[in-house]
Amino acid sequence: MIFIFNSFKNFNPLKINYLKTNFGKFFNLARHLDNKKCRHYFIGFKIFTIFGENMLSNYQNIGFLGETEQQYNQLIELVIKHKNHQQHSHDFNYDIYRDMNGLELWLILNSNHQITSLEPYFKGQTHQIGVDGLFVDEVYGTGWVQGWINATAYENDEWVNGDCPLIIDVPNVATLGDIGGHIIQMNLCAFAREIEIFDNQESYDNSGQIWASESLSPSGMFTGGEGNITARIHLSGEVVKVNCLVNKLTNLKFYHCQIKSYGGIFDAVYAIDLFEKMPKTGNIITGNYWLTGQICH
Repeated sequence: MIFIFNSFKNFNPLKINYLKTNFGKFFNLARHLDNKKCRHYFIGFKIFTIFGENMLSNYQNIGFLGETEQQYNQLIELVIKHKNHQQHSHDFNYDIYRDMNGLELWLILNSNHQITSLEPYFKGQTHQIGVDGLFVDEVYGTGWVQGWINATAYENDEWVNGDCPLIIDVPNVATLGDIGGHIIQMNLCAFAREIEIFDNQESYDNSGQIWASESLSPSGMFTGGEGNITARIHLSGEVVKVNCLVNKLTNLKFYHCQIKSYGGIFDAVYAIDLFEKMPKTGNIITGNYWLTGQICH
């Protein structure tokens, strides 16, 4: 299956590209794919991307299939058929599917009723964020909030405390307005990309890992320039709660864990295939994640 993406001067297939679907629309999906299992071919001004087998996507972390063009089109159809919430901004409309487990899909459409993005989300617990600012892609309606987790003091246009800076993708970022310099409460969730799991603290300590067993790093802030900033984190921590959940639309299972780490307890979701067996409390999980969130209302 071949997908056609637009090319950029600072091409980053994990952030902003466009997928041409059977609906004839271009929308932003490539940042939800596993770039290490894709091959990119530059032909003229286009990039032809051939997806490899067993390619992990963020959608799979909440029990949706997301490996082929047909499956992406089916995701769009699911949202259109089962949407149960809507939001609006000046330039974008949001059709939203939510279920009782906390998973969501956000279908973003521009003022011309063209699909611009399909954003997965899972409602995690609340964290306090001191906001530096935000970025809104005015074409696609996606973007991120930049801030400090657990910040409390803002002086001379900067946060003077806080545990760690973060980039957080927000599906409805275009609705937020100017929130720089404000403290907000956000529901955060980390979507697993590449992880390792250890039975306990002792096995982690004996593994030679360079990261502390409770560590948080905004790895997406160090990708070579403002245009390449992504909502990626490296997170290590102890599993303090684990559930195997079922996506009500697909009947596919996925794991939801709460991870005790530096800066607090973080919710994380995992495709079933990421583990040989179900995680359990006391395990240490370390790895790379995509971070998403929404402001609490």
